[in-house]
Amino acid sequence: MFVLTLLLLVQSIHCNVSKLDTIHENLEKIQRWNKEAGSKTKFAANEFLAYTEEETNQLLGIHEFELNFPRQAVRNKGKLEQGPPPSFDWRWFDAITTPRSSVAKSSLLEAAVYTVESAYFRASGTLVEFSALEVEQCAEGSPASDPGAVFDYIAKHKRLASLSGYGTPSKCAAESTENTMTGALVNGYSRIAADDYELVNSMMRYPVLAVVRASQKWAFYSSGVLSAANCPAGKPNHAVQIVA
Repeated sequence: MFVLTLLLLVQSIHCNVSKLDTIHENLEKIQRWNKEAGSKTKFAANEFLAYTEEETNQLLGIHEFELNFPRQAVRNKGKLEQGPPPSFDWRWFDAITTPRSSVAKSSLLEAAVYTVESAYFRASGTLVEFSALEVEQCAEGSPASDPGAVFDYIAKHKRLASLSGYGTPSKCAAESTENTMTGALVNGYSRIAADDYELVNSMMRYPVLAVVRASQKWAFYSSGVLSAANCPAGKPNHAVQIVA
């Protein structure tokens, strides 16, 4: 099994212009001083640099008291560290859309779009049901078996229609349907290391998609973790969003 996680979305319509202008002015000075000193170091800014901690929480729809979860000590690579709370669920924050039927042919593709919906909510504050059919009909590659193709399509074309707005056309209708992904965009994704500690901590920060290759070997599964020797080879054919 391998796990994917969406990176933070990188555009937002909620931005304090005056603070951001100040940041850009300071960066220009730093760039000029570095150039005068012969340094090749470069810095870049995005709108999130202007956010305070309170504004970030407001953007994500998270209230101060909701972050005060009890912590627990965990051992990570031989070191005792402060770990995540004993329980956590993104449904507490209404950050997950309700499972629904779809005309898209791939459940893996649907799960990837569910993950995009959660990522969009955390960046824009708006929970939207997006169209998996648009990705199925318009994306390059094989989005039905490769969730990376789903994220790459959105990052490249900077759009995705809503479920109701796209409808059920017989072929790609991206050019003739309204783009609903206006408050934020998917910047990309990355794989999480095969580590329980890394998985739990990533789940609390980003939307996480678990992708597996299911086969008849799973029919007798009862508990525990399947060893690599028992995992079937081939392209993944099933995916779920990890929310708790």
